[in-house]
Amino acid sequence: CNSFCLMCSQPPRQIEDDWRVAHLCELAKLIDKDEASIAISGGEPTLLGDGLTQIITACAHSLSNTHVHILSNGRNFENAAYANKFKGLHPSLTWGIPLYGDHFRLHDYIVQSSGAFAETVKGLYALHAAGQRIEIRVVLVKPTVERLLPLVRYIYQNLPFVEHVALMGIEPIGFAKAHHEALWIDPVDMAGTLFEAVGFLDQRGMSVSLYNLPLCTL
Repeated sequence: CNSFCLMCSQPPRQIEDDWRVAHLCELAKLIDKDEASIAISGGEPTLLGDGLTQIITACAHSLSNTHVHILSNGRNFENAAYANKFKGLHPSLTWGIPLYGDHFRLHDYIVQSSGAFAETVKGLYALHAAGQRIEIRVVLVKPTVERLLPLVRYIYQNLPFVEHVALMGIEPIGFAKAHHEALWIDPVDMAGTLFEAVGFLDQRGMSVSLYNLPLCTL
């Protein structure tokens, strides 16, 4: 991965995995044609370059009726030419892209990569220009929750084209365990902010969901 997020549940490793492209293209042929949805995640799938377009093309041939949901940090799409390669590639494709703050310092701190906020925002606009469906994912770590209301306002004002916003509880594994003190906030303590953020988006017609939060707390 080209990010090193403080709460990463699957910390990146420096390994060569280009072999996965051919493997996944073959795997697509074995999946039930009636499967409603499949997800592609990483690491960062766009680091495969044209290998990712090969995988999506294979899914389009073998799973044309299956929704494909790809989790990406969106940074490599700042290259609009790369974003355009996915235009019309699959009839039902959505990109799930994280945004952790309404300004660069916060987002770049969370993903531990300078310039990531600018690259992600440029990537989001490039994907939209390429006719792609986009979901914004917000992991509810303490620094992000503290500016959650400015963040949802930023999304509404600057990214009105996104079709879904997912507000996600943190998974206490991977790097999140090492950074527990800096990142953890009890869901009870974020209740008022979360209620206001969900209401803000809903009242403005933006689809919003809550993930990874205990139902008893909600």
